[in-house]
Amino acid sequence: MHIERKIDPSTQDNLSLTVFAESPPMSTYLFAFVVSDFSQLEGGDKISAYAQPSVINSTEYALGFTRDAIGHLSRVFQRPYQLAKLDIVAVDDFLMGAMENWGLITYKTSRIVYRKGLDRTEKLQSVTKIVFHELIHQWFGNEVTCAWWSYVWLNEGFTTFLESYILSQMYPEWTLMDQFLVNEMHPVMERDVLPDTRAMTKEINSPAEIAGIYDFVVYPKAASVIRMFHWLVGATAFDQFLVDYLTDRSYNSSTEDDMIRVLQRTVDRHNVELPPIEDIVKSWTHNPSYPIVTITRDNADSASVTAEPGKTFYIPLNWISKSSKSGRDWMTNEEASKTIAFKNVKSDEWILVNPHQYGYYRVNYDRKNWDLLTAAMHEDHRQILLLSRAQLLDDALALVKEDALKIDVLLYLLNYLPKENDLVPLKAGFKVVRYLHRTLRGNDLYVNYHNHLVKLLGQVYDRMLLNTAGDHVAKLYRTEVRKIACELGVPRCLQDAIGMFEGFELIDPDLRAAVLCGAMKGTENYNVWTTTVRRMVYIVRNFEEKRINAEEFEDILYGCGCSVSEERLENYLLLSLSTTETLEQADRIKMFNYIANSGVNGTNMALNRLNTDFNTIKRRYGSTTEIVSNLKYAISTPTQLQEFKDFMEKTTDPTLQPIVQGIYDVASKNIRWTEDNLPSIDKWVSGAANAAPVISKILLLLVAFTTVLRYLH
Repeated sequence: MHIERKIDPSTQDNLSLTVFAESPPMSTYLFAFVVSDFSQLEGGDKISAYAQPSVINSTEYALGFTRDAIGHLSRVFQRPYQLAKLDIVAVDDFLMGAMENWGLITYKTSRIVYRKGLDRTEKLQSVTKIVFHELIHQWFGNEVTCAWWSYVWLNEGFTTFLESYILSQMYPEWTLMDQFLVNEMHPVMERDVLPDTRAMTKEINSPAEIAGIYDFVVYPKAASVIRMFHWLVGATAFDQFLVDYLTDRSYNSSTEDDMIRVLQRTVDRHNVELPPIEDIVKSWTHNPSYPIVTITRDNADSASVTAEPGKTFYIPLNWISKSSKSGRDWMTNEEASKTIAFKNVKSDEWILVNPHQYGYYRVNYDRKNWDLLTAAMHEDHRQILLLSRAQLLDDALALVKEDALKIDVLLYLLNYLPKENDLVPLKAGFKVVRYLHRTLRGNDLYVNYHNHLVKLLGQVYDRMLLNTAGDHVAKLYRTEVRKIACELGVPRCLQDAIGMFEGFELIDPDLRAAVLCGAMKGTENYNVWTTTVRRMVYIVRNFEEKRINAEEFEDILYGCGCSVSEERLENYLLLSLSTTETLEQADRIKMFNYIANSGVNGTNMALNRLNTDFNTIKRRYGSTTEIVSNLKYAISTPTQLQEFKDFMEKTTDPTLQPIVQGIYDVASKNIRWTEDNLPSIDKWVSGAANAAPVISKILLLLVAFTTVLRYLH
């Protein structure tokens, strides 16, 4: 709250009294105070930033954006910001990253500072989203607070969705709603099928459960489900619902039923035809995970639809066809299967279900329809919607991992990647590439696979070099392409990185991570290693340097982990365990993870150190849960699996005992999956599968035949 008055120090005890204004009704967890000698930067409209003197000027962007965003949110929500002042405070060591305390928002320093020209475009986007997230909370979470922790997704899910949704109105050129798919929804769908997932609405009965509720379910999972609700009711009704909900529950708490009641009322007023809102919403908020919908066409004008799990969710079944036909149907929570009609759609046209992936579910098809979709991606990928190109890649990967789809479908899809220019589908494709690279690297086929992959990514890299646009998304696109190209060893990327390294201080911040990685991977020149490590040590030993150059430090940690030299990786591992360097525990953990993920040698090194020197690791790193859990994706050979099993059987650490069996099971499953799919991957690598599917060849022949007939007439 703002200061109402100050009473001067008394002559007797030299104490002064500061009287603050009375707060509105609020939850106690939103109360905070800060005692510091930080510097202050005023932004106008009684908005100020507080930070260490060395970084106070770097809060200028966040401060200016805060002022503009408060005004925009007030207009969107049709409600003014509630307090007379707003302070933002940068704190160096802050576990939560950011906290929406009413009128006094605290951020971890690295989350809020941004220096134009010195920090990455990705950092600009990240700072903007984090600041906006906490500002939205001033309404969703502060003015209207969830009635109990069971409904915390009302606070965090709405805020996470609105963070991208409303920002896309302020900065449409950033395409944040497109990026939402690969940055939020796809990662959480990967996690939401694991055994430890849960429903969005969950009964909470203890403080320990409260601490554990702030996870992927209440943030990106809830946001993805709310994105689906937004699409179902339409933008106009949804925007009005936001206003109605805040008005209805202002300075009060809210339950899931309160939200449903207001949404139903708004939908009715806008004449949106839907099944009962309560039935739709609770089918998604009271059940864990999501359905996989399988479409099997009968080559006429209909298809059978099944859902797994069945009789659980209200599933909106939207579809489009190659000839631009479209339709919508529903699978209710009382149906395990049904038949849907594709009116006036020919049997040789592709059908795409769940276009734009608005629905929070995956789709599998019969083989013919997969081939039709893949042929379309190869002939002209633009005939498939941008988000659906990413959707097809991510759905195919998930289905292949569960043995619900043959891997050659995924590999055929992946071959279209050199034609792709857009950030979102490329990120989905790179996820596939990294998965295959990680699982195959311990196999005899790896060298041939890697050579083929380098050729594929080399074409993507060459296309990227032609894109010199200066807009926000183009910069993100170039960053993503360079990073994976250097990470996986594309020769031209490595050569470019080595060349740029010589002018290290002048490297574009968007390129820095890729350049450091490529230079480490692409040369045995010891000067590259020593120069980079010296810079890292200098930053570590000078705390002000780390505060100012936190992003550069992160890039150095990543780059050093790209080395293929066993000697350098061993030195890097020893540095992470050093007692002479004042590394934070979080930095030591990152170093270990980069080493473990660097390749077979790095994984071997990490496993060996765990087995022979676990107590030292525990002392230096503080927690070992993250590094051990990370190994489930790094382990790629039976020998490594056995070494992890040896560690698992002898560990007595109480934090690891509950999780090591699950880690072993995942790693074991990945190795079996690789062995089962080697013949198809070998065929793809050898070139026999590099052409488009047979169906696409037939389609091309038909086109050619039609053209000949036209000339004959």
